Amino acid sequence: MNELPIIFSHYGNVDYLSKSMLCATLTNPTKRKILIGDSSNRDSALGNGWEHIEFDSITSNLRTEFINNFRYIHGALHPNVKNQGDWLRYVFERWYFTEQFCKENQISQFWHFDSDVMLLEDLRLFEPSLIDHYDFTTQCNNMCLNGMVKTNVLTEYCRHMIDLFKDEEFLDTQQREFDTINPNYAFTEMRAYHSFSKTPGLQARCCHLESIFDGWWFDDCICQDDEFLMEFHPLANRLIKKVYFRNGSFIGAHKEHDVRFAAINLSWVPTSLFDWFIKCLQSRKEGASPFNSHLIEWKHIK
Repeated sequence: MNELPIIFSHYGNVDYLSKSMLCATLTNPTKRKILIGDSSNRDSALGNGWEHIEFDSITSNLRTEFINNFRYIHGALHPNVKNQGDWLRYVFERWYFTEQFCKENQISQFWHFDSDVMLLEDLRLFEPSLIDHYDFTTQCNNMCLNGMVKTNVLTEYCRHMIDLFKDEEFLDTQQREFDTINPNYAFTEMRAYHSFSKTPGLQARCCHLESIFDGWWFDDCICQDDEFLMEFHPLANRLIKKVYFRNGSFIGAHKEHDVRFAAINLSWVPTSLFDWFIKCLQSRKEGASPFNSHLIEWKHIK
């Protein structure tokens, strides 16, 4: 079985992007790793051993159809622009250039993660059982397509999103909600996935990646308790999962039992916390004497 490549998609060059790419390079050195981005993050990708593809160079009939039908459905208080970019359109459109890139490169299945996810283990450990039993996985509290994805499913999803943008009754219902109840919300890719998940037979083809492997955890967000032991971290200024690095593994206490983190989502925490994970991984890679540490001990601030 050929290894599944890792794909990140991102616009802009936020400081954590280079760190999450370096992390994946340390833990998955044999894999093909691709950042589909823009000119601002090209050097970060190449500097960390990743391929870089500019998303504006990728065209397809599906992407064109999406562009022709996309519209902004949102409440008056929802921020559509983030990181100086058109975030609301991007969260949909990234799937269209990812889908076409995979088709052009004969990639039938791949790993896709949000760019603030630290991949802490070799993903080859998990591929055989996933590929044999599922067409895709979910993350974001089972609310988004992410993790292991087969390209034919992504094509289905892209077509479904276009159908939603053509569905006037569906869009009107969304807009009424944002106008009357939830002015901070918008019709996003997560809401599109919720609709897609109702496709007959689809649930039998997927799993929530977070806890599917006994003794392992693909974290949806370090700030969510998920029945883990939590602690207040002064740099984050909030409660986060209590994470240790012991004997080469990242450990957390879930329902009073230790589990190993295969990946951890660092949304909503300072970039300096990414550095702790990298330091731990570098100690493992270098074969140094056992390096045992606790995330809360990390005082480095940038």
